[in-house]
Amino acid sequence: MRRILTVIAVLVLTGVVGVDAQAAPLCRTVAGRFVVDVTTVDCASPVGMCTRGAITGAKPLNGTTSAVLTATAAGAGMPGVAPSMLSYTSTWQLTTPHGTAVFSDIGIFDTAGGRTTSISTLVSGTGRLAGATGVVYLNGTGTTHLDAEIRGQICLSGAGDA
Repeated sequence: MRRILTVIAVLVLTGVVGVDAQAAPLCRTVAGRFVVDVTTVDCASPVGMCTRGAITGAKPLNGTTSAVLTATAAGAGMPGVAPSMLSYTSTWQLTTPHGTAVFSDIGIFDTAGGRTTSISTLVSGTGRLAGATGVVYLNGTGTTHLDAEIRGQICLSGAGDA
């Protein structure tokens, strides 16, 4: 047995047998709270709406958020749907103690009932979130103060881990 291990070690060290040095992604199910307030202060949104808030209970995504709504469509953008149903797109940034992440979001907001649901795709990150991928879903209530559940899966690449 010792001889086999020695042969394997020699093959690896000489490069005859390769070892993938890149770590496999670490995927985590996340679940927590996403709480934000609507603001127009320092808001660069083309539709005049931004949010600022925080994520809690959803490691590794615990941190502060800021979002810019990029487009909206009344009636969810479809004929015959109540005008109180607003579809929207946004880009939001998450800042954590270990890095940042940018998400692309698309959702539906029921302005009459104060309910929203959306899907957010992680598009880039820095620090521990560099190379991360994933999707989270937001479901919540509120009009100017949104309290939502955040659930999904985030896969860390290991690129930012040290």
